[in-house]
Amino acid sequence: MAYHRQFLYPVLVLFVLLGGIPRPAVGDDSKAAMARLMKHMDFGEMLGRMSDSASGQLIVYAQKKSPGLPAAAYTALDKEIRTTFRKAAGQLKDATIAIYAKFFSLAEINAISTFYATPTGRKMAQILPFLVQENVKAGQSWGQKYGQIAFDRWMARMRREGHIR
Repeated sequence: MAYHRQFLYPVLVLFVLLGGIPRPAVGDDSKAAMARLMKHMDFGEMLGRMSDSASGQLIVYAQKKSPGLPAAAYTALDKEIRTTFRKAAGQLKDATIAIYAKFFSLAEINAISTFYATPTGRKMAQILPFLVQENVKAGQSWGQKYGQIAFDRWMARMRREGHIR
């Protein structure tokens, strides 16, 4: 369930927010450069992985919520998720282009695209989602551990100062 929250919720929040994100105007040159970059970064493959992950997670969730449904019902859910993601892919692509345009110049996008066209860049594109996922887990674990230490120290201080018993 923790994985469900770590991956699916941010994805769902992203889709909910897509309609409300003010997008800067992106010129044709930038759109073309981003199309090349997205190709080099295996954007389509990333969407496939997102679809696979979301489908698997939502099927597990549906099976827990409605355990008596026939297998065909979960097959239909899988198809619905994949169809919905495929139809909405353009919205995510447009949002991604706008986000990159916000943070990178055309020259920088071209340089990033050149990197992702190399063997090392292709490897980076393939493993980046896993790197991000592992870093998120490491950051959450770190934050929980040291947040608890800080909170415990603060509580001890509050007791010493007589604010709490």
